[in-house]
Amino acid sequence: MGTSIVITSWNGKERLKISLPSIMHAWDSHPEVIREIIVIDDASSDDTEEFLRLQFPQIRMIKNKQNRGFIYSSNKGVYEAREDIAVLLNNDVTVSNNFLDAVIPHFEDSSVFAVTFRSLGDDEKTFREGGKSMVFSLGFPHIRHALRHQAENNIYSLYAVGGHCAVRKRMFLALGGFDELFYPGYWEDVDISWRAWKNGWKVFYEPQSVVYHKEISTMKTSFKHFTLKTIKARNRLLFIWKNISSPFLMSEHIFFLVIRTVTSIITLNIYFYPALFSALRLLPLVFKRRKTEEFNGNMSDRATIRIGRE
Repeated sequence: MGTSIVITSWNGKERLKISLPSIMHAWDSHPEVIREIIVIDDASSDDTEEFLRLQFPQIRMIKNKQNRGFIYSSNKGVYEAREDIAVLLNNDVTVSNNFLDAVIPHFEDSSVFAVTFRSLGDDEKTFREGGKSMVFSLGFPHIRHALRHQAENNIYSLYAVGGHCAVRKRMFLALGGFDELFYPGYWEDVDISWRAWKNGWKVFYEPQSVVYHKEISTMKTSFKHFTLKTIKARNRLLFIWKNISSPFLMSEHIFFLVIRTVTSIITLNIYFYPALFSALRLLPLVFKRRKTEEFNGNMSDRATIRIGRE
């Protein structure tokens, strides 16, 4: 079973200089597993195209005519992938040489949608990210990075981290890819994995698959801190409104949303109001998504929330 590695990049030449050598080494070492590398260049202005052409001519580079962001570029990369499994990597992620060895066997199960990797920090030792779980408390979902996710055994994960995971192309496209409702990013990977679970598909965390995230995020260099916090808060609201179908959980959310609307001015929650107003403007699109998306499975919201915690 072969894979296509998909890397999205915007003005990321300096990041690619760091990340690509390790990815190329993994490709050279495991050509039967890694069949191609695709870089989706999001209309960069930093000579990424010339750099790739001269230094890495083996790589397929697809350039967007205009800057469209991570979500669009990732979707395009998966669509263009020639293999059944697409490996999504941020342009600031380096990899261990055999990082896909333990990943491929998961996809022998036809119900597996995605596998998320173990991410270590700059020192290549400190645990950074692994499997994910969720707690729904006081009307809002809270993502948890439980310590047990550092265990050596693979387990279910609520979602696959968009910056370092493998997805089954057929299922990814069947779900419509990452939803551009969440532009420019955050919660889009939670959303698609949630919909996969609801559809009867699975997401695993594989701790034997190790990548190194250098944390030179394009998002963090492109947006101010306040804007990023607002986007995260807005997208969490959009995730709830789009996906929660339990009358009880939705009633709980509305109750605490009203309380938060009243109290945020007292608690100096400066991100809440711009996030709420921005989310409300997108309500027509949210309702359209809720109408058109159909799930073949019958997993309840509560059962989905428990994934990764049991």
